Parts: sequence; structure tokens; C-alpha cells
Amino acid sequence: MDSQVNYIRQRLSLRKPLAKALELTARLADKLSLQKPPTDPDMLEMFITAELAKVKSIVPTVKGFDRDFPSLAFSIATGIGKTRLMGAIIAYLYLKKGIKHFFILAPNLTLYEKLIKDFGDESYSKYVFKGISEFVASPPRIVVEQQNVKAIFEDFDLDTSNGYNLDELHREIIRQGLHDSTDFEVIAGKSGSSRRPAVEQLIASLIDFDDVDYDEVSDLLYKLVGQAVDAIRSNAPGISDDDLNERVHAFKQSLSDNIYKQMKEHYRIIPGEFKINKVLPFSKIPDQPIVVNNRGSLDFHEPVPAQKSAVVKFVYVGFKKSYYTKYRFDSSTELDFAFILETNNEVLKWIRPVPNQFNIYWSSGAKKYEPDFIVETSDAIYMCETKAEKDVNDSDVQAKAEAAREFCRRATEFTVQNDGKPWHYIIIPHTLVDRTYSFNYIISQVNLR
Repeated sequence: MDSQVNYIRQRLSLRKPLAKALELTARLADKLSLQKPPTDPDMLEMFITAELAKVKSIVPTVKGFDRDFPSLAFSIATGIGKTRLMGAIIAYLYLKKGIKHFFILAPNLTLYEKLIKDFGDESYSKYVFKGISEFVASPPRIVVEQQNVKAIFEDFDLDTSNGYNLDELHREIIRQGLHDSTDFEVIAGKSGSSRRPAVEQLIASLIDFDDVDYDEVSDLLYKLVGQAVDAIRSNAPGISDDDLNERVHAFKQSLSDNIYKQMKEHYRIIPGEFKINKVLPFSKIPDQPIVVNNRGSLDFHEPVPAQKSAVVKFVYVGFKKSYYTKYRFDSSTELDFAFILETNNEVLKWIRPVPNQFNIYWSSGAKKYEPDFIVETSDAIYMCETKAEKDVNDSDVQAKAEAAREFCRRATEFTVQNDGKPWHYIIIPHTLVDRTYSFNYIISQVNLR
């Protein structure tokens, strides 16, 4: 089942016929072009024929469309939830296809006024989006990102004690080539000529490196290249400008490699602050990249494989509280924790985020942290990390935790001002992950931050 369909089905508590209708809508929406039909009569006929063929490939009993565009109708018994299905389809088309405009036709004024309440009054007991308030303007979802992470090359003086005597460099290249390869070709001194000044040649070679931005480091580049050229001159007294240009041209790759290597030793990333970057009606959850191998899948209720290392080999299915219906796990601890989340009443919903769901950086902004689980209860949202007990105090684990706590702090600042729930970050040692424990018991035993 499509992950968006499953999410909407759960949040709206759709009955089986409605869930089936939503799933069918999703399949049709993936096939159909969802574009305005052409106005030219011949093109329109071709368009309708092609769209009808797509529908028939899924629902062979369809004979044709009642209008000059793809039009479908569901036959649903009275009282089963037609309005709720309408809301579910709207939510799906908005989330999955990016469609933002919908036309709802009411047969009379009474139903028109009722539909306005159904879709627009959050206080109304039959408000359609009660289970999926993220789809409308209130309460909003928040996207918190770490902004202005900046990479810089710090100022320094070039070490020219080695690699800037071109006669010695020439001999070294020959020596290494003869030692390493019988097919060695001497490139130094025979690589053509250049009339470009030595400085320009080296600058051009250095900005070929992906992380060297000329606009950002031009002053440093000219300083270092100038020091390199001065060193070459000092090792070749009396060398003319033309000869200098020729010799730098012959060795420019080795010279630029040497300069770049030293630049990398002075490369630093300056972390930015976490900022509320966007406030959106709904923060899209990415598709889940998961592959089912020849071992197939297991229901998560089944016991953990006797050989715990085999846990990673299976895809586990049957989840209903989670946005995604199937998962892979990196350890038996993660699988057991998912079991707890799925079976404990205090947990409303949970997710195991896919890569890039969160923008949380650590190690001075050089690395990205991906939390294991996000869990929602009636009064809070928890970002959870499960760890072997021996690794809880590891320096890297604690560095990631500090970044995650800052994220949760910033998220909470916003959510509490908008009638949302506070965020907490917790590290859970594997000794606390037992299928007989409740989620509330686990969080009572760890340090909430």
C-alpha cells in the first residue's frame, strides 16, 4: 500500500470500503496525467482515449467517462462516510500530487452549509480533517534547520620547504615513475608550452577543486600562489619570466596538489544556529527507500530471529501506528523498540525517519545526524536514539545528542506558542528495551532533556 494512503487511512480511521476506495484513487492518480484536457477536438479525443485506457488497465469494467475529461464516481452505502472519503482523497492529492485547488459541488443550500462546517470548522464534532490537522493551516508543522553552515579556508603561510625546487621535483617524479610503473612517461618538461603567467596557471588549477570557491578565497589563493612562485624563483636564481611560466606549466598539477593539500589542513566548518526556517501547513515526509530481498518479510509480532544478527536481513511488516508500514532494522534492539511503540496504548503514532527527514548537524556542522525514532504521545513528541549501554557515553553519541537537544529546544519554542506539543530527546540503552516494558516506563528511566 502507498505510504501516503496508509498514513491517511490511519489518521482518519477509514473503514475498509473507504480505505479500498482511497487506495484505488491513488492507483488511478499514478496512472492518469492529471492535466487539463486539450481544447482541439482531435487532440481531445486522443487524450480521452488514452486516459480511458489507463483507467481500464486498473478497472476493466469502466466503459467511458461521462464528461470530456476523466471523471469517476464511487458507489458507497449511505452513512459509511462519503464526506470522510472526500477529505481523504483531497488530502492524498494534495500531499502526493501537489494539487491545491478542489471544487466540491453541493446539490442544495443545506448540504452546502454542512460541507462548509465539515471542511472548515475545526471545532465541529464531524470536522473531516480532525485526524490530520497537518493538512490545514492550524496547527502548523514546523521545519527547523541549521542555517548558515559555512566552510572556510583559514589564512596561513605556505610551507615551501619541500616541493618547490623544480629540478628536485623533476627528478623525484622520474624516480617514483620508474619505481612504480614500467609504462611511466616523463611529463615534466615535455608538456607543451604556456604563455600564461605562472600565478594565473596555478590559480586556474586550484579553482578546479570542488571546494575551492574563487569568490570566497581569492585573497588567500593569490597569497599562497605568490609564495609558491617566490619559492620557485629562489630555488632557480636568475630564471626569466618565460622560463618560469614554462616550468610552472610543466609542474602545475604537482604544485597545485601541494598547495591544496596544505589548504585542506586549514579547512574549517563554522556551524550555524538552528533557526525556524519555514512554517508550513504540512512538512512532507519523504518516500521510503526500502528493498525486499529474497528472504522476504516477517510480521513484527513474530519473535526475534534466534540468531540476532539475522534481524537486518528481513523486512518487517504489519505496522499500523507508523507512517510507513514496513521497515528494516539495524539491530534486534530497534526491532523490539518498534514492537513496544506499536503495541503500547500510550503511543499515538511513531516513525523511523528516512535519511534527510531532519537537518541536524554535529561535529562542527560537518556531519548529519539521523535519529532512530520519533514518537508521539498525548502530551509530547520524543526523538529517540537506542544504543548499546556501553556506547551511551561515547563522545560521538553525546555530540549527536547535543545537536538533537538543540533541535528539540528550538522546535519546542515554536510548538508551545502554537498549541503544539513539546519535543524531548532521549537516549535509550538497550537494557531498557524489553517487549514487556511500556513506553512510559522506559522514558521514566532515562534522562529527559
